[in-house]
Formats: sequence, C-alpha cells, structure tokens
Amino acid sequence: MTALDLNSTVGELVTERPARSRVFEQLGIDYCCGGGKSLADACAEKRIQPTTVMRMLADADTGRDGDEVDAGAMSLTELCDHIEQTHHAYLRRELPRLDQMTEKVVQAHGEREPRMREIRRVFLDFIADLSSHMMKEEQILFPIIRTLERDETAPQSHCGSIANPIRQMELEHDSAGAALDQFRSLTDGYAPAEWACNTLRAMLDAMRELEADMHQHVHKENNVLFPRAVACAEPHVFTQDTYIGCDDFQWDDLDIIIDACTVTIDCTHSFNSVEIINGGKVTHSGHPSEILHLIVTEDMLIEAASGVDLHGKGYPGREGPGAGGSGAYGASGGGAAHGGGGNGTDQGALGGETYGVISSGRAVLSAASMHGELAMMR
Repeated sequence: MTALDLNSTVGELVTERPARSRVFEQLGIDYCCGGGKSLADACAEKRIQPTTVMRMLADADTGRDGDEVDAGAMSLTELCDHIEQTHHAYLRRELPRLDQMTEKVVQAHGEREPRMREIRRVFLDFIADLSSHMMKEEQILFPIIRTLERDETAPQSHCGSIANPIRQMELEHDSAGAALDQFRSLTDGYAPAEWACNTLRAMLDAMRELEADMHQHVHKENNVLFPRAVACAEPHVFTQDTYIGCDDFQWDDLDIIIDACTVTIDCTHSFNSVEIINGGKVTHSGHPSEILHLIVTEDMLIEAASGVDLHGKGYPGREGPGAGGSGAYGASGGGAAHGGGGNGTDQGALGGETYGVISSGRAVLSAASMHGELAMMR
C-alpha cells in the first residue's frame, strides 16, 4: 500500500483501501462520480483542512475493512458478478420498497411538506433510469467485458467499441448522482422532523442506505471496472487485404489500424478512429452502384507513403455529375474532378463542368481531425 498523498485521486484512495470510503462519506466527499479529483482539490472544494482528512484516513487504515470487498483484486468477471449479485440485487430489492414508502409519505404529508412531492417526482425518474441502466449493463456491457477477459482473440467488434457504452454508463451515473444529491438536499441530510411518522423515518433511513450503496456501486464501476476494461480493449489491426462490404458492420465503431495492407470499403461505415501506417491503403471497389462514405468519430492518422487511394475509382466515362459532353465520332469531353472542369476535345466535345466538393462525388470523408496527407485521393 502506498503512502497517503494529496495528489492521489479520491477514487484511487478508496480502490486501494475500501474502508476509506467511510471517511469520505462522513465528510461528504464524492468518491464515485467525483472520484477523479485529487484529494487536495476535494478538500479545497469542501473547505476542509487536508491535514485533518489525512489524519482521518490514516486512522481508518489502522482498522479493519470489515465487510468491504477489495474490488481492485478481483478479475473483471468476478467484479461484474459481484456488482450484479450485490448492488444490482440490492436495488431490485430496495427500490420497490422505497417506491411504496415515497408514495405513502406523499399521501400522508404532501400537503404539510411540499418537498415530499418533489422527492417523489425525482424518485420516479431515478427508479426508471436505474432499471434501464442495470438492464443495459447486464445484457450488453458486462457480457462484453466477460468475453473480453475470457478470450483475448474474441471478435474485436465487441471489444474495440467498449469505450462507447462505458461513456454512456458514466453519464447515467452522473444523472443518478445528481438525483442522490437532490434527495439529500430535500430531506435536510435525511434528518426527520419532530412530527415525522414512522414511515417517513423509515423512508429517510432507506434513502441514506441507498446513497451509501450507490456510492460504493458507482465507485467500483467508474474507478475500477471501467478503466480496466478499456485498457484491455485494443484497436483492431488489419495486416491482410480485407474487403468491407455494404452490409458488413463487424468493425464499425472500432478503433482500427491498417498496417501495410489494403482495406477496400464500400458504402457508409463509421469508425471511432483510423490509423493508416506502413504503406497501408484505404480504397473503394469502384462499383458503379456504390459510394465510399467513411465517417471517423475521433482522429484519422495517415503516415507518409500510406493513404486513401481512390485512383481510377471515380465515375466511368460519360457518367456522374462531372461527365463530359459528346462530340463527333463518339468522342467525349474529359470528366470534371472535384472543384475543377474537364478538358474539351478536338472533336468538339465539351469538358465536364465544375461540380461540388469532396462530399458530392463517390467518396465522402469526415473526421474530428485528420493528420497526415490524403495523398492519392482522387
């Protein structure tokens, strides 16, 4: 175990020693959604002396972790199983109970305390969002993570795109965290009023427990499971000539590397990022009925001597928006390129007129950023 350090993130500190979460709970420091903050920044935000927090953490380190599990020591599969069997099971057990209690409390005290109505409204959104969230984790994300760990040669169509569903899960965690903040604010820190009935007191106690469990739940995913899963998901590397047809989406949304080979792509395909290296090429079949529409969500990197090669893949003679006109003896004028006119002929045929930009022909490229030369793009 490393020494306590103010530059360590809150999430790292809890991952290393789960019992420290009790200190952060006591101080109101967010170690799940806000786990990426350094301890120094978290103390400054709460206006707490760092030396005080360091002393409290050191005291916690001298005790035992009790029932806390060491998520960092689990395999990815074990951690997925633990989250489902512990935290998802808890939510499926407790959320229906809280649903009944919040409804009963509104009926009994909604007129006297309008905040109870707002709690009910926020809770209904919270329970609906969490139900959908758990389903997506259990049916989509966690199976991908288990497959990723079990078989490093598993189809990259799953592994390479794992960052996308993880980003969505993290956004949904942020929404859940905002709802928990509202519960705490609307209940004055889950403190019952003197007039509170037993149902209201039980509801507040259940909400306090819900908040503590959600903090542990989200911490294990945001700060342990997700970073390790992303680190395992390597880009797909093409090293042999490959054809990606119109209905072949197995590599879509991935980070791909085209290394010293040619990848021929027809129709619309979207990749997270693209690197073309060591003389690699992207091209198009040139079939008259197809176009190449390549969408890159993040960066497109092209090394020297590599490129997007569309030479000879344009419209055939007398076709397309830049086709030349007909002349004597069956001759045709030259076809226009993007942004340029075609040449006339001495048989009287006119050259094609200037048309459009790169998106109006048979190849469309779009990326967040492009680095390198689009040499041979014609």
